[in-house]
Amino acid sequence: RLVPVAGRRRSSGCCLAMLQGAKAAYQVLWAADLLTNACILLRFRLLEQTLREFKELAAGSRDRLSPECSAISCLPPVLVGLLQSSWDVAMQQTARQLSVKGSEVSDAWLSFKHEMVRIGQDGLAKGLLTRDYVAGIPPELVIGLPARVMLDTIER
Repeated sequence: RLVPVAGRRRSSGCCLAMLQGAKAAYQVLWAADLLTNACILLRFRLLEQTLREFKELAAGSRDRLSPECSAISCLPPVLVGLLQSSWDVAMQQTARQLSVKGSEVSDAWLSFKHEMVRIGQDGLAKGLLTRDYVAGIPPELVIGLPARVMLDTIER
């Protein structure tokens, strides 16, 4: 655990929130990759189509992008929705696309979680974060901690 449970969270909500934050961060990264690649490839009609489909995703009338839009991403696709039980399905799809076992993808997520906890605890130890700040689970932390882990991974 990163911090003791705050008053409004009565279970392992902090870890769950961090895991969901990591999933959300990946979804944001994936979406940015799609839009950036459409611009780099000068495929502006595809960019417009992708933006329309993102709006449909946000409205709930679609649960994934069309194959045309997804094809330009350098990253494996995700199933949209932070709390969907179908995340394991996405994990298995990712494993198939990477030609690895599902457990390897699961282990990668677990490693990602452990690294976020380590960095968070380091921030607490150095006084960069306070327990009250972390207990509040601010958006800056939910997005920033996974982003820091991704940045450290890329730098290695």
